[in-house]
Amino acid sequence: MSILKTGSQLKHIGKSTGTMFGYGVYMAECASKSDEYARDDGGGTFPGLQAILVCRCLVGNACVVHESGDYTENVKSDGYDCVSGDREKKVGTFREFIFFDESQVVPEYVVIYKRQFNELKVPAQMRRKALGTTGRNWQVKLDKGWANVAPEANRKLIAAMKDGQTTVELEIGNYEYSFDLAALTQLNKSTGTSRPLRAPMVT
Repeated sequence: MSILKTGSQLKHIGKSTGTMFGYGVYMAECASKSDEYARDDGGGTFPGLQAILVCRCLVGNACVVHESGDYTENVKSDGYDCVSGDREKKVGTFREFIFFDESQVVPEYVVIYKRQFNELKVPAQMRRKALGTTGRNWQVKLDKGWANVAPEANRKLIAAMKDGQTTVELEIGNYEYSFDLAALTQLNKSTGTSRPLRAPMVT
């Protein structure tokens, strides 16, 4: 929702997913490629749902590349307007477009949806193990709402739940935590702060 209000901001680029073709705003023409980066709302306004943006983009004179790498400076100095990472031609996946200027990308719509996967609808050579966070994360209630626990902690909590364990002791950062999976509470053993937990919808 904040991107709809303010547009894309280059200062946030690559913080969560990296930059395969260099520094810029990444867009895709295929919704299933964008869905790879969609994440659960984390218990906020739309818990259990994902969102992708439909944007109007000024492609202009695109430099087409097939291998990963930082093309940003060379492409800009050669007078191109963006990079087109054509992995569709290279490995049969998708094309991505990388823009250097926020004004080249205008968000117009947001699509809020729930994943419903039917493996039989996907070509065999394109089937991959699901990696999204929808329904797969333990969440802790913070002052600003529910948030996913750290990925490594989540893996350990899910493994413990499958093994029938009800108490898990973990070190996260500089703190020791005790997770009570039966009472659904997280205890910071250093500060004594206890917070509610929420179990995954799907494990």
